[in-house]
Amino acid sequence: MVPGMALVLPAASAAPPAAVVRAVSPGPATGLQVTSRPVDDVLRLDWQHPKGEDADDLRYRVALSAWEDDAEASYVVDKPFIEVATRGVGTTYRGWIQTISPAGDGDFLPFKVVYEDVPGQAVEINPRPRAGGFALKWKYAKYDQARSWEVFVDGVVVPTKVKQGIKRTLLAQVSGLQAGTDYEIGVRGVNVHGAGEALSVVARTYDLPDQMAAPTVKPGRKGGGLSVRVAWTPPTGWGGGEQCCYRITGHGPVDRQGAPARVERWTDAPATRFDFPVGRSGKWRFQVEAKTGAGFSPISDLSRSVRAR
Repeated sequence: MVPGMALVLPAASAAPPAAVVRAVSPGPATGLQVTSRPVDDVLRLDWQHPKGEDADDLRYRVALSAWEDDAEASYVVDKPFIEVATRGVGTTYRGWIQTISPAGDGDFLPFKVVYEDVPGQAVEINPRPRAGGFALKWKYAKYDQARSWEVFVDGVVVPTKVKQGIKRTLLAQVSGLQAGTDYEIGVRGVNVHGAGEALSVVARTYDLPDQMAAPTVKPGRKGGGLSVRVAWTPPTGWGGGEQCCYRITGHGPVDRQGAPARVERWTDAPATRFDFPVGRSGKWRFQVEAKTGAGFSPISDLSRSVRAR
């Protein structure tokens, strides 16, 4: 310092120090709208950018998956819309949209939206065989868009009444088919956009039980009140159906008006004989049929005549 000079210090500034500006992440997108374009198999999502944000600075991360699928697809777009190719069937999608800005990633906008198109394929089908048909049961996917269902046999739609079962199951009876024959049985959903993809399987109708030989007969036990003991041999084959029972038909003498007596009795399988109460004297002849869930065997020939006692 030069002798005689004073040290001059700068005066303190009266202005406060400059404030530190912290970047704020953007809020979520708003106003989501959904458009289905089934002709193009396209789902379009439109939304609004967060208020107070410069749209030119924003991008969007979109993730979505079909409701029945765990696989998630992710996209990044520069504009507040996206067009996504679909599988060509109506379904429900879930996912989220996240706003991205230079300040960072924003909040999520979760969504669940419906894409409208032809119904999806049934997820399970079970044709339970019957004689000349099937008791058909099938299951459809959650959020399926079918408004009605068609049942077809060998590619031809057949008229049948469809009933709602438990939860997402449907039931229908298919009849008029040949016993013991293979058929392609299928179902498909239908709505205003058309028919969906069919789900089908090949199944075989039950055969009827084989025809039985004419039963053997002899007078019933004494004091039995006019009865006949009827015995038979089970059918050679039951046709695949569950064994149920036998129907025995007795043909007796005519009454005063000339009408022949006819009496039916039933007995559970595996019985092979039956004390048949006829309630009328005279000569009787008998026939027998085996029954399963598929239906009756052809009726047997008539037995020889026997007098009831």
